[in-house]
Amino acid sequence: QPDADRLSESVIAVRELIRKAPKHAHEAVVIGSGYGGAVAAQRLADAGVGVIVLERGLEYLSGEFPDGLCKAFGQFRIDNGVARRVAGNETALFDLRIGEGIGVLVGNALGGGSQINANVAIEPDHRVFDKRENAQRSWPDEITGEAMTKYFVRARERLAAAAFVAGFAGPDSKERRKPLLEVPFKTLRLRELAERMRTIAPNDSKCDDKEPLLLTVRNADPAQHELGDRGQLPRGACVGCGECVAGCNFNAKQTLTHTYLRRAAAAGASLFTGVTVLRIRRCEDYWAITCVATSDRKRQREGARAPLFRLRAKRVFMAAGTLGSTELLLRSQSKKKRLFSE
Repeated sequence: QPDADRLSESVIAVRELIRKAPKHAHEAVVIGSGYGGAVAAQRLADAGVGVIVLERGLEYLSGEFPDGLCKAFGQFRIDNGVARRVAGNETALFDLRIGEGIGVLVGNALGGGSQINANVAIEPDHRVFDKRENAQRSWPDEITGEAMTKYFVRARERLAAAAFVAGFAGPDSKERRKPLLEVPFKTLRLRELAERMRTIAPNDSKCDDKEPLLLTVRNADPAQHELGDRGQLPRGACVGCGECVAGCNFNAKQTLTHTYLRRAAAAGASLFTGVTVLRIRRCEDYWAITCVATSDRKRQREGARAPLFRLRAKRVFMAAGTLGSTELLLRSQSKKKRLFSE
């Protein structure tokens, strides 16, 4: 697909930006383009702040995701924390982290985990925010289930989450140009299971299969969509292939590159992919952000020299995910003073 469809520029563009103005401190740099980074980027750009987004992974357009097992094997990066070894492609879409008793799959792409999740938008049970440890609330007093409700509503709207009613099941037998929608067999069986669980669940349990399942997907609509000569849906409608977690090649998922990041770019944010941030350091009146091309990260880790480049920013928004942000903070620790823990 043409580059005009892309939201981001490559690491080469970042280097050129620095070459032209090496001492310029940008207003804001957001590290990471998942849900946290995408929301921050749009909010800042909407407020007129000059924003730069740095993403470790690459940008994938619909049709570029792996569509088979063989192609998927080449899209894995495996970070084995137990064996202290990293294998695979540094720019791979699927980033598997293996630790002691736990494994985590991370989306390594513009849009982060939104590219490889199942598109489900479920509001947390309010009791999650009532959790206590040592007789104290685990969450700040300002964060309660009731207080967060309006923000969940806003997020659902921005992500275009809609209730899933039925999926595409082929052409309608009466009107061959119209899509036939049916409730998937698996959905029916899961509803039966939920009904049985309700009969044995404690009275105070929240087990409600009557609540609609909200998905950030553009579903097939007989009132809007007309099938092609081969009975196929037009591009942009969900075909029900079930490959959401491998990346949508039908342009039907409402990922962050369709929502928050696209709006951020339209508001003036600059997005760059293939950039790994190694560390950040506080200088007199700016933050120094040391980066390397993600494609060079593996050989750098193995001891080879790789060209580094440094970006300056007045503000830095750390949004590289639970693992990525923590790693970056640890790499940025100062031996002289505890810069990030005070």
